Amino acid sequence: MAAVGFGALAAVLWGLSALTSVKQVRALGAWGSLVWMIGLGLLLAVPAAAVVGPPHASVSAWGYAAASGVGYVTACAFWFLAVRRARVSLLTPIVSTDGAVAAVISIAAFGETLHAGVAAALVVVVAGIVLASLRPEPGQHGGLGLAGVLLALGAAASFGFSFVAGAHAAQVGTAWTLLLSRIAAIAILLPPMLVLGRVTVPRRAVLIYPLVVAATDIGGYAAYLQGATSSIAVASVLASQYAVVAVVGGIFVYRERLSLLQGVGVAVTLAGVGALALLRV
Repeated sequence: MAAVGFGALAAVLWGLSALTSVKQVRALGAWGSLVWMIGLGLLLAVPAAAVVGPPHASVSAWGYAAASGVGYVTACAFWFLAVRRARVSLLTPIVSTDGAVAAVISIAAFGETLHAGVAAALVVVVAGIVLASLRPEPGQHGGLGLAGVLLALGAAASFGFSFVAGAHAAQVGTAWTLLLSRIAAIAILLPPMLVLGRVTVPRRAVLIYPLVVAATDIGGYAAYLQGATSSIAVASVLASQYAVVAVVGGIFVYRERLSLLQGVGVAVTLAGVGALALLRV
């Protein structure tokens, strides 16, 4: 099934994007990272859209593509702000519930069926989030705290919305959905960032970070959109397995350490998301 292969590809690319975004935020700050990632993503989307040519699509399909951009920029803002507060190995299992959010939206708004097993897996995911968000024992550092949890959940909800909106822009096609969503995102983001003076030119040494983040992010989104033409629920939940890549990378690349309860919470969350993937396939 196309949803399985493309969903898995999206997971790998988004996992790499999440890991690289940590260095990007440290170098450019949350808002600078957001501007550069979306701006570079827009530049990457233009050639692909030009090659394909303008599609013949309904007004509603164009609207879904634009709405995807609104959800996308909101989600990225939540993510970059969260990365400033907590470790990527704690954040990504929570944000990766975006696939479950997309599946629930598809069920509630577009009539997909929610089986009992899926509902049980969602409960497991919630339990894992609660455990992962607990503060460490006295003398340790790195708990998520309420702000970190809310930012991660905001990113999950916004990404889930963006996934569903982008998938329902199928008539527009992958290349033009990517282009229009980035145009909508930059139109929302750039004016206030210019007024506030948050747009700066990064040093050449750190320019590689937004380039890698933009390329892996837009590549992952393109893979997801292709998979979603077969099944939104399957593609979105499998794509959410980027948390596995990010958690492993956070532990081995950034030497992040978790308390016992946090480790259990991360494992439970990943198990719940994995169960969702299997149940939706």
